[in-house]
Amino acid sequence: MLVVMSLSWACKSPQPVAYQYQEPEGNSTRLSEIVFLTFRIYEDSTASTSVELLEKQIVGGKIKVEGGDSQEKNRIVVKQFDKQKIELNAVAIDHPLFKQVEVTNNTGSYETKYLQLADTEFFVRLTLLPQTVFIRVDDVREEKEIKSTWFTIR
Repeated sequence: MLVVMSLSWACKSPQPVAYQYQEPEGNSTRLSEIVFLTFRIYEDSTASTSVELLEKQIVGGKIKVEGGDSQEKNRIVVKQFDKQKIELNAVAIDHPLFKQVEVTNNTGSYETKYLQLADTEFFVRLTLLPQTVFIRVDDVREEKEIKSTWFTIR
């Protein structure tokens, strides 16, 4: 009889455990992300610069080595902003419409030539901060910000 009672007691279903779902707190649980952005920049007929976002790809991960910020007098500054448009981060790259090339002159020595393109594409890779909602691309010429273009990222 004792064997039958212990067998029936061992075969009982376990009692359900009470569980209540809890929302994650803010964005603290969001994993590290990288955003890959491809832009087109061109000068229109009025010599004003326009920037278009061609492609955006957000992937999980971290950038192993962050690139240095450009100190050129002509550069593009890519800034991240939160939903209140408070600046979070900024990265500067050499201006893609201004190229520096070295060529040989008539005497066979090298000299630097500066070219200005009318239209080109450029690529930016950023560590995407969890609170980033907007990206702004600033066109800086001769150390002066001449135009800013806003893009919604999330």
